[in-house]
Amino acid sequence: MTNGINQMGGAPENTVAEQFVSERLPVGWPWRLLVFSIALFAFSILVYFGIRLGYSSYLEDRIADVDAAIAALTSEVTATEQDQFVGFYSQIVNLKSVLDRHGYAGNTFSFLEKYTLPEVQFTEAGLNAEELILSLRGDAPSLAAVGEQLAAFEAAPEVNKVLLRDTNAAARTTFSFTIIFRDSFFERPTL
Repeated sequence: MTNGINQMGGAPENTVAEQFVSERLPVGWPWRLLVFSIALFAFSILVYFGIRLGYSSYLEDRIADVDAAIAALTSEVTATEQDQFVGFYSQIVNLKSVLDRHGYAGNTFSFLEKYTLPEVQFTEAGLNAEELILSLRGDAPSLAAVGEQLAAFEAAPEVNKVLLRDTNAAARTTFSFTIIFRDSFFERPTL
């Protein structure tokens, strides 16, 4: 046997006890850890009660100040003024609900002004805002002008469909259109 190696098997000659030697902790280490944990716990409890007692009293003082400011403000506004304000506010809310449901039929005038050709004249108009339909009757100098007017209405983004109902070519060509608008046409005023 040389240098701790067994000549027969070539394995080291260490005993089991030598292989599993545990490291020794210093004697004061567990006590220091316990004292640190107790100090940390005591500090946590101190912070908790400090917040619980000190900060809650601060918040209660702030609540009392805000309540006093609200009471002072309520004493400045009389009951009559409060009733007038509530009445005015309810009128505004009611007006808003009426305007939200209101259809803007006046959009048809700006639409006709924008898309009507100068040589075309309308003699009759009928509007059904619930069904989004505008019926027009008019005359133009020629059938070509009626076709141009039809194309102008069909190209408008507000229009869903345009139907030519009838034409009559005499000295001036008379015609009848039915314009079906998109759903959003009557929802808000055009500017």
